[in-house]
Amino acid sequence: MGLTLSNGWAYGVSVDTETSGLGRAARVVQIAALRFRCRWDDARSELDIEFSSAYRLLTLVRPPPGTWFDPGAVRVTGIDAARVREAPSFAAISDRLQEVVADLPIVAHNAPFDRRMIAGEFDHLGGTPPEVEWICSMQAAKSRGHTKAALSVVASALRIKPEGGLHDAGVDAELAARVYGTLVKPGSSITTELGFRPPAERRGRPFPSSPPSGGWGMGR
Repeated sequence: MGLTLSNGWAYGVSVDTETSGLGRAARVVQIAALRFRCRWDDARSELDIEFSSAYRLLTLVRPPPGTWFDPGAVRVTGIDAARVREAPSFAAISDRLQEVVADLPIVAHNAPFDRRMIAGEFDHLGGTPPEVEWICSMQAAKSRGHTKAALSVVASALRIKPEGGLHDAGVDAELAARVYGTLVKPGSSITTELGFRPPAERRGRPFPSSPPSGGWGMGR
């Protein structure tokens, strides 16, 4: 399927998680969910992208007591047990995550991993994760011929600079949205489908035209 199309814009939610490790016992220790809309500008040959300042979630997450923090993961993310001691639990932010996502597709780099981690957290709560389509920007990059598809490598090849240090959920989520939008060029006369067919234009609530607070923040 792909991003939701409405009035010339493509809409979605970019998600990233940082975790205590990579094993089956790993837990989410930081999460970002950023609603965005984008469209390709043929004249300038670049992506127009905007992130909602009202519909976004970016927070550290306190895992259950006894969670083991893999030293390798801590070296990469800088997130250890002390840093999340005062953070909210996943239970405390799960409703907000659902609100931000609503019925929009989720974009993530290595989406199967983030999807598994979020589904696992909801499973621990006895709840249901957002039941929406997941789109993998890593798979999109591979489909476009990027044999080395790490987020930093693909972004560099596309000349997209991250707005901060990588392995921070907010930075990585924003970068994934920019990478995916640049790869698929939504609304362009040369849009590349990359294995998906965008849905038809629709009415509904893909993105509030007037957010209740904050309003739009133009993507840099």
